[in-house]
Amino acid sequence: MTRVRNEHRAARRRAALVDHLVTTGTVGSAAIEAALRAVPRHRFIPEVSLREAYADEAVVIKRGADGLAMSSLSQPTMVAIMLDQLDVHPGHRVLEIGAGTGYNAALLAHIVGDSGQVTTIEFDPGVADRARLTLAALDPRVHVVTGDGEVGFPDQGPFDRIIVTVGAWDIAPAWWDQLRADGLLVAPLRLGGLQRSIGFRPVDSRHWRSTSIESCGFVPMQGAGAFEARTLRLARDVALHVDDQVAIAPGLSEALSFRPAVEWTGVHSGGRDVYGDLELWLLTAVHALGRLGVNGADLVAPVPIWGAVTVIAGESLAYLTRRPDRAGAEFGVAAYGPAAADLALGVAAEVQAFATATRAGVRPLIDAHRIDPAGTPTGSEGTPMDSGGTLAKRHTRLDIEWMRAQPG
Repeated sequence: MTRVRNEHRAARRRAALVDHLVTTGTVGSAAIEAALRAVPRHRFIPEVSLREAYADEAVVIKRGADGLAMSSLSQPTMVAIMLDQLDVHPGHRVLEIGAGTGYNAALLAHIVGDSGQVTTIEFDPGVADRARLTLAALDPRVHVVTGDGEVGFPDQGPFDRIIVTVGAWDIAPAWWDQLRADGLLVAPLRLGGLQRSIGFRPVDSRHWRSTSIESCGFVPMQGAGAFEARTLRLARDVALHVDDQVAIAPGLSEALSFRPAVEWTGVHSGGRDVYGDLELWLLTAVHALGRLGVNGADLVAPVPIWGAVTVIAGESLAYLTRRPDRAGAEFGVAAYGPAAADLALGVAAEVQAFATATRAGVRPLIDAHRIDPAGTPTGSEGTPMDSGGTLAKRHTRLDIEWMRAQPG
């Protein structure tokens, strides 16, 4: 009787969560809504309460010795967004990189139905076993593989859809090879200190083009595709996190000892979520970005709890901030270092340029070009852009452009 009551309570909480996702416009299709209503999220995370299981928050299921998350169940909002990006249909063959608890694979299996196939790969054997046991009881159609997602799963390819649910630094060659020519891949990619969930469709075998770009935050990939980020300690409670490609001047560690400069831009969010695109604009404008993390330190302007995107220029840095006002929230720039005043003005000008461009309908577009083993990009469209809009990785060159959206 207690179990029946618990399942009734779980069903009510699940319905409330999905109602919230539908109301906010996060759920993009009836098929995704049906899957979210059908699959019991709490069964994949029995270690937490029903309230936590059906909150719109991520749940960490494994941490490393340093306390950082190694595996988690993603926030339901992010799950719904990525499923919408993936555009899955009945009968599709789907490869998932990063099984985690197995919940996302169960949602995919519900959507593709009996005529489809879902294969999910998990690097951590213990996490894979957990997902395998849960799915065996709830949806045995899902094939759980213990292995390195970097190599994919050629035995069941090619796939109509590939979804990566861990933070990836690059597009692995196996993913290029195992996606159908008319397929779609969705992956949370590291972009010079940012992370974006990007949907890609093939233009040809060595050129993919973005179909969607969403802000996200995922635990990093393990195995051959793992990447290393660096942390520069600026003060006891202030740290700057950067990708290993970003050059750090020796004097940058002393930036906070200089008099700060703050510039308010007159640009307002106005209730719209433009922050993610603004970060991407700064990446293409200045190329050297990091993320400033603050734990109770008193800086000249507020830093969000999730950190602030930070422009790095020699021995100076500037981070984005916001202050509430009647128009929503105004974007500002706070800078430290010997060139703080000039840097704050320069970054503020980029924020204003971003606002002008987006009002004109300009949006980001990302082209992925496969790099051959000799390090040369190949593809049907092949000229490198200016350095600010190009990120060269091990296997892929990413070209980021800002283009006016076409009507219709």
